[in-house]
Amino acid sequence: AGSSNWIHGSLLITCYIFISFAIWHESETPLTGAGATRRLPGSWEGL
Repeated sequence: AGSSNWIHGSLLITCYIFISFAIWHESETPLTGAGATRRLPGSWEGL
């Protein structure tokens, strides 16, 4: 049980870091970030 909790926690941390990096990358590079932000809202609406 402990190992599965650790794996679950590391997945959440990985997702958090990825989302934070995507937001930072968008603010640093608006032109390339525009495509990513256009994709993200659609996938979030689908959830």
